[in-house]
Amino acid sequence: MVELFAVRIEQRIREADLAPLIHQVSEARQAQIKRYRFQDDAIRSLFSELLIRRVLREKYNIDNDDIVFSFNTYGKPTIAGPIEQQYNVSHAGSWIVGAISALPVGIDVEAIKPIDMAVAHRFFSSVECGQLAELTPEQQQLRFYELWTLKESYIKAVGKGLSLPLNSFSFRFQADEGRYQLKADNGDDDYEIRQFDLDSDYRLALCSKEREINRQIHQWSTSDWL
Repeated sequence: MVELFAVRIEQRIREADLAPLIHQVSEARQAQIKRYRFQDDAIRSLFSELLIRRVLREKYNIDNDDIVFSFNTYGKPTIAGPIEQQYNVSHAGSWIVGAISALPVGIDVEAIKPIDMAVAHRFFSSVECGQLAELTPEQQQLRFYELWTLKESYIKAVGKGLSLPLNSFSFRFQADEGRYQLKADNGDDDYEIRQFDLDSDYRLALCSKEREINRQIHQWSTSDWL
């Protein structure tokens, strides 16, 4: 079963509180955190790994020091030890989200904000752009973020990064069923796709090879680590 998790960034965190947390993540993550100029970016990066580590400790009873991550040739991370599980994380604004599964999985969260629809014409398929054009401006904004998160979650589940063009697959909205249907040019479209209500100001989408998905999102806040 696919399990979903989320961390809400509730407050500005003092440097003194960050120091012991940074030592709980991998050396590669520590180096990445040090390169960020802005604390908000460093916090999102830090808690992206802390989230997965907490899940592995509490759900699978694994010691933090025993957790090993590996990456495929496209940079997609996976849990290499002491158990083999697929995972994915995403962050935007005040939220960090993650998913763990036995099979390939991708997740994406985005904050809803004004968007130039020219972006859709640059990256979306002709099917998606055609359906967008039929909507009112207000509906277009929401549909844009639904499509964007679905497309990002699919790319992350496939695990080939941006080598897979965003317009090489489509999410067609089926009005009579109230859901999206995935169609990929290369035929790799046998995935379960879901959308979740995390926050009214955000869109959240999941794409998974595993069919069974827990609709409940386990939530924490950054204060749970402090």
